Amino acid sequence: MQQSVGIAFAKESCCNDLHRSGICAGMRPKDADRSCLKPSYDQVWDSAKKYRSPKGYFFRQYFDREARKLRSKMEHILVWERLYKKEVPQNCCIHHRDLDPSNNNAENLLCIPVFLHLELHARLKHAQKLMTSLEFQVGRQLITEEYEIKAKDLMELWRVIGCNWGET
Repeated sequence: MQQSVGIAFAKESCCNDLHRSGICAGMRPKDADRSCLKPSYDQVWDSAKKYRSPKGYFFRQYFDREARKLRSKMEHILVWERLYKKEVPQNCCIHHRDLDPSNNNAENLLCIPVFLHLELHARLKHAQKLMTSLEFQVGRQLITEEYEIKAKDLMELWRVIGCNWGET
């Protein structure tokens, strides 16, 4: 049985508090302490308890005996980081292509710069108001593909000019 994630639980975690508060995890400050969480490939996450937030996101949570604290991480971030064998780049977040926060299949996850993610959701919200449900399902895919291309181009540009915005 899935349990809801409460506010007290969210306050106990360290790195992804911004995401839980409605802001993308990628917006964490550059000097944020990410060392408090085990890396995504660590087996501790395989046996971590699974919880579902009121907004539909799945979290994994374990008790860190050393620090005597509960540690948590959003499941879609764990999936993406394991797939690409690196942390989500700074100033980026993971977007669910189908807008279903419970669908954490790898092909449904897109790493995108935070500002493009916010722009993408604004565009999707506007499109949803103008389209029928069926039109929106098609339009959502086209808009998301457009932003995926923008994200790839921008992150490549960051890499070429040596900007560390899209790096871990």
